Amino acid sequence: MSYDLMFWHGETADSPPLHGLLDQERDVPGVARVDADQVLAACRAAFGAWHIDGNLWIAAPDADGNGPGFDLGIYQHLVSFTCYGLAGDQMNQIIDVMNGLGYPLYDPQTGERFAL
Repeated sequence: MSYDLMFWHGETADSPPLHGLLDQERDVPGVARVDADQVLAACRAAFGAWHIDGNLWIAAPDADGNGPGFDLGIYQHLVSFTCYGLAGDQMNQIIDVMNGLGYPLYDPQTGERFAL
């Protein structure tokens, strides 16, 4: 089972629909473009000991290369983490990293956008 965490910078009230944030062809009014290098650097600093395989980051992989982790998606206006088997404190670490960059959490499971 997976759990999604999504982040974007800007537009806190009446947040724009997610399909607009995923659109790579145009700017989204009120939403800043993601600095992919900044996000990757912050994730590497926080999760540097994790095994990285493309977009998949795995904490303490077993002999088969499996373990709790997340799939990191960086788009023009949106950063998404699809989490697999992560503990609550590990998901909170993701949230802390992104909040530190000025990206508040949107929880698509509940439809709630949280303040920084």
